[in-house]
Amino acid sequence: MYDSGASMFTLNATPKHSKSFAPKQLTDTLYNINNGESGAVYNALGGKTDKQIKILGKTFKDMVIYLEKDESEIFEEAKVAGAIGNKLILDHIVIIDFKTKRFSLVD
Repeated sequence: MYDSGASMFTLNATPKHSKSFAPKQLTDTLYNINNGESGAVYNALGGKTDKQIKILGKTFKDMVIYLEKDESEIFEEAKVAGAIGNKLILDHIVIIDFKTKRFSLVD
């Protein structure tokens, strides 16, 4: 199983990139999250979004989304808006093509 280091999150996003799908209410807390190289520790707040989220052609409803406290240097450096945990891909085969920089899910 591939572990992105974000296994505890369904979806973790930065405030700037989550405006269109952020939860209206934050109802869940993951305690003491280490923010990568900085070593900063904080509580990640999350809640269910009322939006449908599409990732690689799959639609997810009532997804719990966790929000970064601030904008993340790690995400900015990687040029991504957030990270998905393995919960979304547990029932799929993951194909990562490093040569063409493509990521696919197979049922």
